[in-house]
Amino acid sequence: MRVILSFLLLWIPVSLMAQAPYTIRHFTDQDGLPQNSVKYIAPDGDGFLWMATESGLTRFDGSRFMNFTSSNTPFRNSRIDFIYPAATEDGLLATTTDHEVLSIHNGKVLVPTKIPQEFGYLRRGQTDETYAVIRLPDRYINAVNSSHYLLAHGADSYFRVSRDTISLLKGSKVQYSVYYPQADVNRLFTLQGYLCSIQKNGQAVRITPAGIRPLRLTGDLQTILSRLGSEEMPGIYWNIPAKQLFIYHDKTCYRLELTDSSTLKATLMLKGFDFPRNGIVNLYNDSTNKRLFLGSSTKGLFVCNSQQFKGIKAGQEEDEVYYAQAPFGTQGIVTPQGVALDPQTGKRTRIPLLDKKPTDKYSITRDPMGNYWYKDYATVMKFNSDLSRLLWKHRFNQQIGQLFIDDDSVLWIGTKQGLYTIHTPGARPEPKLYEANLNNISYVINDRHILWVGTGYGLLRVDRRTGKTDSIPQLNDRYIRSLYLTAPDELWITTDNYGISLYKDNRLIPLPTDENKYLEAAHCIVLDKQGYLWISTNKGLFQASYRDALEYAAGRQQTLFYLHYGKEQGFYTNEFNGGCQPCALQLQNGDISLPSLEGLVYFSPSSIRPEFPEKGIFIDKVELDTGIVTAENLISLPNDFRHVRFSISTPYFGDPGNLHLYYSLEEEGKHNKVLWLPVADNRVIEFSSMHSGKYTLRIRKLNGFGKDNITEKALTILVGKAFYETGWFRILAGILLLLTGFALSWFRIRRVEKMNRELALRVAERTSALEEAMNTLQISEQQLRRQGFIQQRLIAAISHDLKTPLKYMMQVIGKGNEQKSEIGKDERKIIYESLYSMFHMVENLIQYMRSQFMDDVSSLEMVDLRQLLEEKANIFRVVARAREVEILDHTLPDTVVLVNRQLLAVVIHNLLDNAVKYTRKGYIQIQASCYAEQIHIRFADTGIGIPPAIINWITQYKEMPANTEGKLSSPDGIGLMMVIELLQLLNGDITVTANKDQGTIIDITLDVIR
Repeated sequence: MRVILSFLLLWIPVSLMAQAPYTIRHFTDQDGLPQNSVKYIAPDGDGFLWMATESGLTRFDGSRFMNFTSSNTPFRNSRIDFIYPAATEDGLLATTTDHEVLSIHNGKVLVPTKIPQEFGYLRRGQTDETYAVIRLPDRYINAVNSSHYLLAHGADSYFRVSRDTISLLKGSKVQYSVYYPQADVNRLFTLQGYLCSIQKNGQAVRITPAGIRPLRLTGDLQTILSRLGSEEMPGIYWNIPAKQLFIYHDKTCYRLELTDSSTLKATLMLKGFDFPRNGIVNLYNDSTNKRLFLGSSTKGLFVCNSQQFKGIKAGQEEDEVYYAQAPFGTQGIVTPQGVALDPQTGKRTRIPLLDKKPTDKYSITRDPMGNYWYKDYATVMKFNSDLSRLLWKHRFNQQIGQLFIDDDSVLWIGTKQGLYTIHTPGARPEPKLYEANLNNISYVINDRHILWVGTGYGLLRVDRRTGKTDSIPQLNDRYIRSLYLTAPDELWITTDNYGISLYKDNRLIPLPTDENKYLEAAHCIVLDKQGYLWISTNKGLFQASYRDALEYAAGRQQTLFYLHYGKEQGFYTNEFNGGCQPCALQLQNGDISLPSLEGLVYFSPSSIRPEFPEKGIFIDKVELDTGIVTAENLISLPNDFRHVRFSISTPYFGDPGNLHLYYSLEEEGKHNKVLWLPVADNRVIEFSSMHSGKYTLRIRKLNGFGKDNITEKALTILVGKAFYETGWFRILAGILLLLTGFALSWFRIRRVEKMNRELALRVAERTSALEEAMNTLQISEQQLRRQGFIQQRLIAAISHDLKTPLKYMMQVIGKGNEQKSEIGKDERKIIYESLYSMFHMVENLIQYMRSQFMDDVSSLEMVDLRQLLEEKANIFRVVARAREVEILDHTLPDTVVLVNRQLLAVVIHNLLDNAVKYTRKGYIQIQASCYAEQIHIRFADTGIGIPPAIINWITQYKEMPANTEGKLSSPDGIGLMMVIELLQLLNGDITVTANKDQGTIIDITLDVIR
């Protein structure tokens, strides 16, 4: 169903909200000024700005102040009287209140041995007859009441103003004189060599040899001056060394310049700034970069920067966040918020139709017919050319990402789950699915038969002729922020966190990022008509040369310079917006509009003045250890120096982020690859130590756009030789070598004698070594005997505990075979008990044999004694029940100790085995308990008891050291012998006593850690 809604377009002309056209920075003594009285401002030929203060001369390089006072420069008084021109264009002169003359040259202040004669007439004399005007305003002019006033004209020429005559003098000769009664020196000044004045009636005149000639004023200043009476004369600010003149009135400042001999041009410098309130006494205008410096007698320095960009707001404080834009009319802009903006006239037009639609902000486009296409999340809408009617709309079942119209009037609609097309000229267009496998589309652009599709997971290339789709592998899994075509097969790609790339000639070339990595998250890139690329980021706007970028991509250029612009240039915020289409709007006149988090940023690229860091590099100071040394192109350092520090500077008043300084240190004769390191932010290069030799310290700076556009300064460093590298040291070393040879011969003889003595000692040592070897052999013999002893025990155990039961079982089984009868119940029981006993006896033997060869018996683990005793008791309960014996375990649960479980288990097993063996029709009680650092385990039975001979054997056997030869054999087999030896390994003891009722009580005690 076609829906057409018609509304009356309501035009609401309201002024756009825009920032002031300049920003002002204020510097005081807290920022590096020596104090807050800036009386004179003058530039030198190197690009520095010099200021006269009450505490010395101050040099300003745009970021830092360097102060020259009597404490660091050889002049007596730090109070500077004034600054005046020197004979050379790049130099300046200054005088102190003690009439000392100072020379400013090459970024430094010197005290010349010979006082320069140029402009010498400006230095005040000792009488009141003559007074040199050194600036306007000059508070001393009316106070001195001199007969003659001097105004600067040239190095040796000046105007002399008397009561009714003005004369031009060169040297001491009068060139001409003009009758000029009641001349007001406060209103006289020179411009381009002409003497001019602004009279009380507001008329500007030029004083010539032929008389007074009126000057024609251009601009609004003529109207202002004509309204002034004698009581409200404008303030005149004359900067003699800078050769500049300014007029101030009603918080507005103009600069006056002679365009020809009869025309005075007024250029607006500053508006809304109160000069008297801020104590402004001197001004200087950098006309190239439209920057104004204002010196205050009490408040330091003010720097006024003209803004080159226009920040635009629509006046909707709740919604000044912008994304996509489209052209509106010939020079206007329309946004999805329902506002049309005209940056030229400063007007905005609210569009009610869009104002009522909840359209999102991320995509808008205009087709060749002039109709607008919007998206509202899942809905596409078509409006007529003046946005007064909704012509068509269609709702998808998924969210729409971006809209793009190609040269064939085809609207491409990127969604989360596919790419659709619409033929825009149709009255009732029907969306068609072009490709379902293109998901999460972030940007779409067409290059002839190739459709480039940016997604959240990479860049895809669709061949519209064949329908084939492939990807750029290097960009897989990367979010594509925007795409931009500058020429066929020349695609610029911005990504999220991976910077900018150029796809050209089937190659993907990543472009270098800036030093601060801001370009890694570039939003958008656009080419202007002047050949520059503009790149928006979250940290400001960057400008790059299109030609340089292509040269870098082709490998013909090693560096790529980016010029950064921050919010001081006119933005409301440094954070631009992206993720929309289009991400930048370029109007027909070439102007560019970029969206940001706070308004639009609008500019004309043709009017932008790039400010490049193209001035020279200066070494201000060299500090060697704790002192300061002079250095021009060569510096000599002692070999034992500890620390050298180079303070460098370069004049640059633009964005500090555009200044990139690097240094390298190269040793003569070495051909290693040059390593360029960035200079620290404090502009200091430091070295701790260097070995002797000749070095070259190279400092370079990127000047701006263009191949190899760098400035480099080289300083030769000579590090002196160490004492051991000098000729005299080598001679002494040769003599010492001869003496050493003689000494070595003498010592050799003595050494032979000493060796004979040492030989006798070595024989004795060898004898001792042989004795140690014999002891080792004896120990080995003891070990072999011990092994034999263990074998004897093993043989005895096998004979006693294995052979006899086996022999019995053979007899029983053999008897059954002879009689051809089955084995009786009692005989099977005996065989079972014998096999059961043999199995556990073998297991104990194995554990015992292992213990005999264990190097470390300290393998401890946490053991629950109740659980261990139950485990062993369960082994014997079958046999015990057959013997009508009950095994009782009285150990409390959770009785846990740290012990060698394996060895303790063998001990418990053997003691339980003996108890079961000697008991019939009774009970066996076992109980374990812990007291402090000891375990007590008791085995009490009601059996026949242990014979006294065995008790005596136990007493004797446990008193002998463990694992020694010649121990007594157990009269009862190997079991008790195993128990006693294992208890010795476990740091335990055994006690055997008679049970008070019947049988035996065996107590074992172990020292453990609980």
